[in-house]
Amino acid sequence: MRNVVLGLLVFIMAPTLLAQKSSQSLLWKIEGKKGKPSYIFGTYHLVGSDYLKSHTKVEKAYEGSDKVMVEMVADSASLMQLSLLSTMPEKSLKKLVGEKDYQLLKKQIEPLIGYDLGIFDNLKPNMIATMYVVTIAQQNTPAEFQYGGIPIDMYFAQNGEEQGKEVIALETVTEQANILFNSETPEEQASQLVDLVKDSTGTRDMAALVLKAYQEEDIQTMLEATDERGDAYGNMDILLNDRNLKWVDTLKEVLPDGGVFIAVGALHLPGKKGLIQLLKKEGYILSPVQ
Repeated sequence: MRNVVLGLLVFIMAPTLLAQKSSQSLLWKIEGKKGKPSYIFGTYHLVGSDYLKSHTKVEKAYEGSDKVMVEMVADSASLMQLSLLSTMPEKSLKKLVGEKDYQLLKKQIEPLIGYDLGIFDNLKPNMIATMYVVTIAQQNTPAEFQYGGIPIDMYFAQNGEEQGKEVIALETVTEQANILFNSETPEEQASQLVDLVKDSTGTRDMAALVLKAYQEEDIQTMLEATDERGDAYGNMDILLNDRNLKWVDTLKEVLPDGGVFIAVGALHLPGKKGLIQLLKKEGYILSPVQ
């Protein structure tokens, strides 16, 4: 569940005010044997498209691309499918967690999301956990860093089509929904939700740490911060590593000619199983753009 969410947690001060190590960047140049360079950018899903106005290196890389690759491209039909996959008509959250833990969830979640938990009783627990963590992330993200405009991932897809760029989705909405909502049983999801809420302080601390790391464009620290929590928010192999391996197969088909701008959640970039290292293993030269 929380890959989409984890990929969401980031920053505290304007990146332009922070000194960066040479290896720290959210934007990486990809060079192959032929064609012009491509770029991969680590996004934060709560950031608006106005981010590009003050981060010209990202805007320049995007504008110079011929193709745009994003995690998914949603339309009304696929969003309806997402809605269906996130529900459990024959199960009840209250029955899954028991009365004691249900009251704990009500006490912690309702003030955050502003709704009675009962209206979400047939939502899969991972969906509720997503709402919970996203709200915490929003509370930890200063308004000045959220920027205006539409969500930046959506912007790249929509604006790319408007400009006549070829827009390619790395996975369908249904594939992503199955990963988020069907990789674990409702019982497993419910148990994780209770653990998540019980450790609300740890969740907030991690959100702040990942936020600061994103702001500093320190993707390795972002990964280490989430690794410290283990699988408290879901199986990281399913949420990150397995998807990265699948995505690389798609990227290999598109990258040879160059001119590709890739925008994915920042947590997909770092680590031995991250996209940067996986693409290097395929023979590409990747370098941080400062």
